[in-house]
Amino acid sequence: MSVIHPQQSARRPGLRWPYLTHPERPGCVLRTAWAAAATLALVACGRADTADAPDPPTLTVVASDIAFDAAEYEVPAGVISVALIQGGELPHSLAFEDGAGTVVELPVRVNTDTPDSTTSITIEAGTYVLFCPIPGHRALGQEATLNVQ
Repeated sequence: MSVIHPQQSARRPGLRWPYLTHPERPGCVLRTAWAAAATLALVACGRADTADAPDPPTLTVVASDIAFDAAEYEVPAGVISVALIQGGELPHSLAFEDGAGTVVELPVRVNTDTPDSTTSITIEAGTYVLFCPIPGHRALGQEATLNVQ
């Protein structure tokens, strides 16, 4: 009884493993091409749903020095993209406060080195106060109303 070395195939003694990708073996390139094509087809199938999905609505807020570009904003309920744009010299961020006083600070920050910042959130219908949580900015009037339909 012969012992098959791990580098040999049990079906074809003397053939080194992995024989499907060895460039000196007949048919190797064809089998490798089929494997690559099958992999690409599976990846393409997995991404077909996300490629057709529409982009979420965007809430764009321009933050200038101690002010926003609008007193009121409106977005649909659900997943939205929030874009904060630097419109002045001071750094800014965004936070929401609901009617119960719950504050949610978003991971968006802008300053002269980072002129825009975007994130995605899921938001329920209602009326919120949108404000800059940097100390002193809200007290000086940097807030707006956010209506979520």
